Amino acid sequence: MFKYLSAFLAIVLGFVFWTNSQDAKVGSVEHKEPQSQIEVETNGNERRRQKLGRVLKSKVPRKSRGRRRVQDEEDAQEEGWGDEALYQVLELNQSKTHTIDLTSYSGEYVTLFKFRVPARAKSMTLTVDEIPAVVNMYGLSGEPMSSGDDATDANPAEEFVITVSRFDYLAPLEAGWFYLAVEVDSDSADLILESGVTELDITVTPRVQLLRVDDQVEVGSKISSSLSPNVGCFRTFQLRIPENAEAVRLDLDRANADLNLLVRHKRQIVNTDSSDHYSEDIESRESLVIRRADFPNLDEGSWYVDVYASYNETFTPFDLYVTQGEKPPAELLALPELNLETTAAENAMLSTVQIATQSGSASGTLVSEDGLILTNYHVISEAIHLADLTRDESESDLVIAVSTDPGVPPIEYFLGEVIEKSVENDLALVRIKSGYYGQPLPEGYKFPWVQCRLTGPKDLGSPVRICGYPMSGSVENNPTYSISSGVLSGFLDDRYLKTDADIASGNSGGAGYDADWKLIGVPTMTIEDPFGAGPTMGIMMDLKLIPDSWGVSIQE
Repeated sequence: MFKYLSAFLAIVLGFVFWTNSQDAKVGSVEHKEPQSQIEVETNGNERRRQKLGRVLKSKVPRKSRGRRRVQDEEDAQEEGWGDEALYQVLELNQSKTHTIDLTSYSGEYVTLFKFRVPARAKSMTLTVDEIPAVVNMYGLSGEPMSSGDDATDANPAEEFVITVSRFDYLAPLEAGWFYLAVEVDSDSADLILESGVTELDITVTPRVQLLRVDDQVEVGSKISSSLSPNVGCFRTFQLRIPENAEAVRLDLDRANADLNLLVRHKRQIVNTDSSDHYSEDIESRESLVIRRADFPNLDEGSWYVDVYASYNETFTPFDLYVTQGEKPPAELLALPELNLETTAAENAMLSTVQIATQSGSASGTLVSEDGLILTNYHVISEAIHLADLTRDESESDLVIAVSTDPGVPPIEYFLGEVIEKSVENDLALVRIKSGYYGQPLPEGYKFPWVQCRLTGPKDLGSPVRICGYPMSGSVENNPTYSISSGVLSGFLDDRYLKTDADIASGNSGGAGYDADWKLIGVPTMTIEDPFGAGPTMGIMMDLKLIPDSWGVSIQE
């Protein structure tokens, strides 16, 4: 059976995913009136994200990765997925096995199951025991599917599991029946049949994570914990607030993924709509303050605190700080000591920052020791428009994240403000004005920075490195520092530099370095071959477009 496995695994199953860069949300906390009438059985997620730039980390139905043997429309109508009687019932924490007869081919190799989700379930995992085949899993709450196109949940490529939680944005877990279709790719079945095996066991195990309390937390303490699929991608803590306290603050720190923070008074949290207060920014840091002015009975009974990830495939550590009052804890106000004496390559990493606004995250480059950052105008334009619309200058604050270790996502240490902009040249200059929590920069604090250099025809064919924080290099929506390389391929319209180095979503505003790690351009966009025959060309803004009045030092 397995002698054909290596041949099968050699089949290339390619996909191209395009990622929208509108994927960041800067710090804001909204208050909701207490919803004491919400029952545990509440299934809705009616609060749709009103904040700009909220990432919908949804699980989109995915087409079969191999040939589906549905020969024509008549066969498609006879699939029979919509017949409730065809679904085998799964029991909680019990495996169920169905044997497929590969010789009895009837259009596709699909096994149908259903599982009743308990009202107190906060997340569910359906796992298929691994087999030497490509398996597609499709899920839908509430009613049977007519086909995989109806599914709201699907397994990630090459994995044998579906995970659904109450915190999913587009298709949250609901109490009641959940329907599952497990499809074996027909190409895989062909290889198995050729090996002489005529039957294949499909074993499915359902598991759920119910409402629970993981630990007690006290005001004035810090608790270190973690999230993973094994715990349902959430943790619940029980908090008692001291008598006569006027406010209590909660801060999340040390997370390497986008985590969120919810609180509810006296009752456990079922989903985001059942919370009384929340912070759901797309940063690794979250903060919220519970005030007596909003909750007069602040110190009566317990508060429940949920830390969750809407979709979490990895181990994610975090620290939860609980302090009395509205000020952040002193431990979080410390700023990093950035190494100013290092190699050129390391200096380039320290000088390449991530910029987050309420509508997206991208990159920028430090070009002075006092914290000037060069970036694209389109990276920061939404922050400017939002501040003008709301007449609130704080809306224009930019979150600046710095990486001191290329192996982990950058940490939000600073806030910046736009001081210069050129709409026509798609350039902007940002100044770091404070620490992330608004704390002043220490006197004499210096930033790493890179020198700028103009290019010319003599440089054609010379090496180019594109540095930044592209979403294609992300884990749980938190990208790490990335470098792609190529050459200076040409010039365009006396404004742009062309390169064959990869420029991905999130690279905008970052750094285009030469062989000596000097900045020669600002990665801005890509241009595709209009006939689809050639490679995509990366485009950088030429540094000669920077106005002299901006005070950026550029070498000829």
